[in-house]
Amino acid sequence: MSDNNDTVDIDDHTGVESDLFRGYSKYFHLKSKKVNSNNSVNLYFECLLCKPSSKLYSASKTSLTNLKRHIEKIHKYKYKTFLADIEEAKIKNSDHIINSKKRSIDDSSTSQPQLKQIHIDRYGSGKTAPITQKILDNAIVKFVVDEIQPLQIVDKPSFIELVRLGLPKDIKIMCKKTLSIKIEQSILDMKNDLIEKLSKVSYVATTADAWSNGKISYLGITVHWIDPKTLSRCNGALACTRLKGPHTYDVLAQLLFNTYVSFKIQNKVMRTTTDNGRNFVKAFNVFGVDINNTDVCSDEADDSDTEFIELFDILSTSNTYMNDDDFNNIHLPHIFVVQVIRWTWWKVLAKCQKVWNKQNQSTGVAEFIKEQFNFYLKTPVETRWNAKFDSLQQINNILKNSQGLIKMNKIMDQCELGRLDSNDVQLINEYCEVMEPIASTLDFLQGEKGMYMGFFLPTIHALDKKLDQLGKKKFIIITPLLEALHKCFKKRFDTVWMEKNLVIAACLHPYFKLSWLEGDNKNLAEVWLKSIFECLSRQSDSEIEVESNDDNFENNFFCLPTNHLANSISTDQLQLYLNSNDKELQSLINWPMVREKFIQYNCGMPSSAPVERLFSTGGNTMTVKRHRLSDTTFENLVLLKQNNKIMT
Repeated sequence: MSDNNDTVDIDDHTGVESDLFRGYSKYFHLKSKKVNSNNSVNLYFECLLCKPSSKLYSASKTSLTNLKRHIEKIHKYKYKTFLADIEEAKIKNSDHIINSKKRSIDDSSTSQPQLKQIHIDRYGSGKTAPITQKILDNAIVKFVVDEIQPLQIVDKPSFIELVRLGLPKDIKIMCKKTLSIKIEQSILDMKNDLIEKLSKVSYVATTADAWSNGKISYLGITVHWIDPKTLSRCNGALACTRLKGPHTYDVLAQLLFNTYVSFKIQNKVMRTTTDNGRNFVKAFNVFGVDINNTDVCSDEADDSDTEFIELFDILSTSNTYMNDDDFNNIHLPHIFVVQVIRWTWWKVLAKCQKVWNKQNQSTGVAEFIKEQFNFYLKTPVETRWNAKFDSLQQINNILKNSQGLIKMNKIMDQCELGRLDSNDVQLINEYCEVMEPIASTLDFLQGEKGMYMGFFLPTIHALDKKLDQLGKKKFIIITPLLEALHKCFKKRFDTVWMEKNLVIAACLHPYFKLSWLEGDNKNLAEVWLKSIFECLSRQSDSEIEVESNDDNFENNFFCLPTNHLANSISTDQLQLYLNSNDKELQSLINWPMVREKFIQYNCGMPSSAPVERLFSTGGNTMTVKRHRLSDTTFENLVLLKQNNKIMT
């Protein structure tokens, strides 16, 4: 090996620029360096957070970006602390530079001119951004809202002393009463900003759900729309209002309507996504509008009732593999196999559940688990089915390791539970393999950024194909679950499998168009698309036809109808759009009429997960020590926290 390409082991940070490495030493240890043939130097670091792993990560002598990327991807829980340490190191380095310059000035010759003392301006106190009373007030309100702090914090001596550092004497720190007034003003500004944004769009969609926290119930409503210029998804929170009395359908309908009126969107709401609770279902059955019958040019009405079902309900009966009718139609040996599998499943699930409970209840067990795996086990949350899958998937990944089963059984022994045998391991593995497509589908459709209603049906159709592919595989244990799951899936989504508006929404997305459909369904979708654009053409041509009706009658001896559709701009745009190979969303700028229909049909959300996120913010706001918050103050804090990104 040549001298210019040697690897040298070192025990300290020799060869690394000290200023560059500041802040990294808590997380990485330099093990070796390598001089390449081009005289460049590669440094190899060991991550202290990954121990006992001895894997080395490379970086250059002038840049440690690779190390920063490792912390961000692998140790997310430490990333904020890591950045803070880096920033602190930079500040210390700046102080060191300043002190060095001051010493050099003191040691210089007296004949040299006196240099101006170098100092660091306090943040916000420079000439370019002086601190004013308004800036301070806005910063305090933002701090209290974003960090979910109690309102009384502004009266705490320690907070006043902290904020007072470096402030001019003429600037005052607000009290709790003033803070409450500022929050009320902020909520008014937020609502005005949101109303202004919503006034610029023609179509919006909402999600709604009811939530209980202790003995108090709330109705949450979020709004979603598509930016006409960028076609990006925009969203905001409309309400987290108190629900008093019975949660009947008429009460929910009235609150929804009042909220829509207050934000001036009562005539713009295209869809509302919610769960399938009976009160919400009845509210929309009684007061809702059937979107299938709202087309002006529709020649026929669809009299069938459409049932909208949340994806979470797919697995609401998944633990019962066969219902009573299924048992009546199959032979006895199959019943016996299903019963055995059901018993085995509940036995395995009971073992896992007890381990999760032990970890949450016993610090000794939790520490033992941390010693075995260097992390804690994920514990499922009953309100989210995916949480149970994620927890089992983590155990499955552990069991796939060479020593995974041994370590897992050590934990079982520590918890005084029965060990996992080969059948248990096989069942967990097959369960995760079967449920993984559904879990991925749920995670995808629960997204908010970049999510459109047009994703719904193609995703469901793709999931059906994935289940078909799994059905061709030979499973040892879990086959009855797969069969029942596929049957339940077909039954749940049969009513929306080719629902007209959902099909149109998907076809208007450039990524799908008609490619996700086959056979007669593809032809039917094309007919639906042409019908809405022909309807659009008739609406635009009707005005022209009224103006020129007399002239046409005089010039047309046989009084034949004028065929404006032959030269219709909208239908031509549709055909060009369907023939295009461009799958990027921004390509819709080439077809303005197609883009307009895309916004109309895709503004809805496939899942009500956004309103669940609103309730998560509400849960963090309404803590045990903050139950004295009034309903109005609570709603204001939640809405300000949720809408902080859209406020101007």
